[in-house]
Parts: sequence; C-alpha cells; structure tokens
Amino acid sequence: MSEQTQTVEVGLGHGDVSNFVKSYCPSPTSRAFFFTHSSFIPAPLEKVWALYADVNTINKISPPFARVNFERVDLPLRAGSEIVFVAKYPPRLRWHAKIEAFVPNSHFVDVQVAGPFAEWRHEHIFKAHGDKTEMIDQVAFRLKGGSLWNSLVAPVAKLLLYCYFRYRHRCTRTLLLT
Repeated sequence: MSEQTQTVEVGLGHGDVSNFVKSYCPSPTSRAFFFTHSSFIPAPLEKVWALYADVNTINKISPPFARVNFERVDLPLRAGSEIVFVAKYPPRLRWHAKIEAFVPNSHFVDVQVAGPFAEWRHEHIFKAHGDKTEMIDQVAFRLKGGSLWNSLVAPVAKLLLYCYFRYRHRCTRTLLLT
C-alpha cells in the first residue's frame, strides 16, 4: 500500500503551511517545528478509528523501545480526557497529555501538558477513501532548550519521528489485516 511521508520544512517560526499550522501557532514568535506523515491503510475508516480510539493500541503499534505504562487514562476518550504514561524503558520519561479535540471517525488532537518537549501538538486525522483509510499524523513541536539547540536537534527529532510514525503505520496495517 502507498505510504507518503512529508516533513513540512517550515523550520523556525510559522508560515502559511496549513490550517493545522495556523491553528497551532500561538503567536508570530512561536518556534515550532512541523512534521507530517501519511499513509493509506487497506481497511474501512470505522475499523481504523476503532483501533486508535482504544488507548491500549499504543503499545501494539509503538516500537519496543517506545512502549509505555499508563498511570492515568480518562475514559471514554473525549475532548478534555487526560492521559499520563511513563516509558517502560530508560530513559523512563513521563508524559502527561490532554485530548484537545475528539471527533469520532474524523480526528483527535493530543497536546502535551508536561513531558519531554517544550511544546507538542499531535493531530491524528482519518479520511475515508472507499474501502481504504488515509491516516495522517501532523505534529507541531518545540524542543526544550534555546533556539540554537532547537535548530541543531530538530532535524534529528524529525528523523526519529519519521521512523516512529512509519513503524506505527506499518503496525496498524498489519493489525488490521490479521
């Protein structure tokens, strides 16, 4: 199946890239980086959505080094739900996320309340294409540290995000085809 990866090269600052970027950037001084990964999953939208609406899916689709233990999950998932998890393997990073938007069979957005990034906003978008589903992950992030650190490390972070989301999309495809 077709897999597309697109890293939006906005770099520092914010530009006129998409509604996602426009809605995320809180001000012209924001120093966010943007990343997008999309692929087509050979399964109907409702089936793909059901997989992602289940928080336990995260450990089924994440690389082994990125699996987590949940400390708190507000169920059912909805706008306002909060999730706190800790990485199973060192470094045992703690992440507190809040669901900012949750529209069944369409999209949901999680934002970091506290965790490893200075800022993190992840929009999960699902679009029906007949018997297939286009899955799009859009991430806006800012690393902890100053502008120079962000400029130097962001390309590495984008590469890691590419590897992570490619793995997730492949696992999603495998789970839904078995």
